[in-house]
Amino acid sequence: MKRYFNTKEGAERHLEVRRQAAYKRIVKKGWKVVKDGSYVYEDFIWTKPKKLSNSELYSSTQTDKLKWFTFLAITTDELVKDLMNFKPIDAEAELTALLKTINDKETKNI
Repeated sequence: MKRYFNTKEGAERHLEVRRQAAYKRIVKKGWKVVKDGSYVYEDFIWTKPKKLSNSELYSSTQTDKLKWFTFLAITTDELVKDLMNFKPIDAEAELTALLKTINDKETKNI
C-alpha cells in the first residue's frame, strides 16, 4: 500500500479503490455502512527514523516536501452496536489485580 502521493488526483483514485474494496468486505459480512468520512489531505512528509548513537531512541524530522495522503473512515452498523454495548472498565479492580500479580511473582522469587 502506498503511503503518500504526488498529486491529489492520484490520492483520490487510490482512496476510491480502497473504499470500494472496504465496501465489498462490509457487504460480504452483511453489515451496512452508516457513514463514510474518508478523505484525502495534503501534509508535509517526515524523514525515515534514524537511530540516535549509543541509544535505543530514534529521531525523525519533518521536511518541507508536501505530499497527498488518504484517510479511510467508514462507520458500519456493527461498529455502532459495539460502541453502544461498550462497558467501561473498573480501573480500581484492574489495578488491584495487577498489583496482586506483581506481589505474587515477587513472593515466588524470594
